[in-house]
Amino acid sequence: MMDLYATHQRLLVKYMMQTEGAILELGCGNYSTPLIHEIATAQGRSVLTLDSQQPWLNQFTYMQSEQHRFQHIAKRSESY
Repeated sequence: MMDLYATHQRLLVKYMMQTEGAILELGCGNYSTPLIHEIATAQGRSVLTLDSQQPWLNQFTYMQSEQHRFQHIAKRSESY
């Protein structure tokens, strides 16, 4: 049985294979970040992964390279 947090993998792979250019990942994930990293590396694409949770970023920064950058972003205030 597939992990419920991994159900998006089929679509992620499909659309990464159908597109070109740089990739922006909004939020790290145990399934998406390694998958994006591996496909982008094979395709020679650059990736920027942004996350507001430093602990999540810390789990994946071992993948950091010139091709795949990770950046912490501050949470925006909810007041408008």
